[in-house]
Amino acid sequence: VLLRRVCGHAGVINSRALSLLPAEITAKESPQNGLIREQALWKTEDLIPRDLAFLKQDFWEVLTQISALGITSVHEMIDGEETLELLDRAGSLPLDIFCYLPLAMSDRFGEIRRYFQAKKGRVEVVGVKIFADGSIGAGTAALEKPYRGEPENRGSLLFSDREMGECLENMVRLGVPFAIHAIGDRAISQILAVAPGTRKAGGLRERPHGWNRIEHAELLRNDHLEGVKRGGFSLSMQPNFVANWQAPGGLYEQKLGKRGRQANPFRQVWDAGIPLCFGSDSMPPGPLLGIQGALYHPVAAQRLSLWQAVLAYTRGSADAISRETSIGSIAVGCQADLVAVTPDFVESPDAAVIVMTVKAGEVVYSQAG
Repeated sequence: VLLRRVCGHAGVINSRALSLLPAEITAKESPQNGLIREQALWKTEDLIPRDLAFLKQDFWEVLTQISALGITSVHEMIDGEETLELLDRAGSLPLDIFCYLPLAMSDRFGEIRRYFQAKKGRVEVVGVKIFADGSIGAGTAALEKPYRGEPENRGSLLFSDREMGECLENMVRLGVPFAIHAIGDRAISQILAVAPGTRKAGGLRERPHGWNRIEHAELLRNDHLEGVKRGGFSLSMQPNFVANWQAPGGLYEQKLGKRGRQANPFRQVWDAGIPLCFGSDSMPPGPLLGIQGALYHPVAAQRLSLWQAVLAYTRGSADAISRETSIGSIAVGCQADLVAVTPDFVESPDAAVIVMTVKAGEVVYSQAG
């Protein structure tokens, strides 16, 4: 039995599942009371058989819900071969799916990308996902200072500096765009510290914005901004996290104390001229909730305007995968991807409702049925 936390960075297993884990994982993680994190959790998930027929049914149910939320394209961090097979067999889709492969599949990036390009469907492979740390809720995001009430816990870096540097240099050598999951300030600092080496290898500064990005960057500090710009990174951030967890007494305050108020500094990123794209990490996926998080950040100086938040979800997300000339804007040459909302969206976005979603000129959701 495995119970996984919503963030995917911690879980609880029973004794049977624990007995199936490789010795090197249990020795490294030392699970207590069945609590496992990061690699031990992922190894456990690998032991669970997957029913492709069941996944396909679930997949189509999710797609229906996604269209009803006003979403016409997603950046999907896939977890392996089964998901690729599912997408390969999916047929006609109501949205574009831009996939990031797991790091273990990076050597096949070119092959898989060309395969889906040849199909000329709505699935594309655009990069590789790398994990630098864990999550705040699981207590594994890598922090400079300890978690509130846990003086010995500063989270975990999943790579040494040398390993991360070599990994990024390899991505640049292979010509593979990457998205690096980095939530804690220590993880962000590590990435920025090794980025100059990859630039010397031919890489980050020579790439257009949108090729390489830092995912989440929740505890981004002011002194990180210049390094992000020098490294040529875009930032993929999740304003729904603010709506869910950054209110007084919420998860951020529980785990970080007063530091939690300073998380997700959207306005600093915007004012610094760093390319910004918004997503959700599917917690939950609807952009209307995320827009509320961007507009009503608990620190007024970090709030965005409605127009800025919409741009981050649309044009910013297209730019993050170098697709700004085909999606993300209502413009000549772009797909007719449109979302109709109730008129109160401008004055009261928290009360707005999706009325219709149009993908490439085709109505894929209508409130009228």
